[in-house]
Amino acid sequence: MRRFLNLIFYFLILHLVLVGDSFAQKLRGDRTFRKVGIHNGNL
Repeated sequence: MRRFLNLIFYFLILHLVLVGDSFAQKLRGDRTFRKVGIHNGNL
């Protein structure tokens, strides 16, 4: 049970990081960051 909660917590943080990343990429509009965003979206 404890391991299961840790797994959910890990994915939640990972999701927040990815969403925050894509949001920052939209604000900057850099081509390099946009390529990374597209790669992350395919995962």
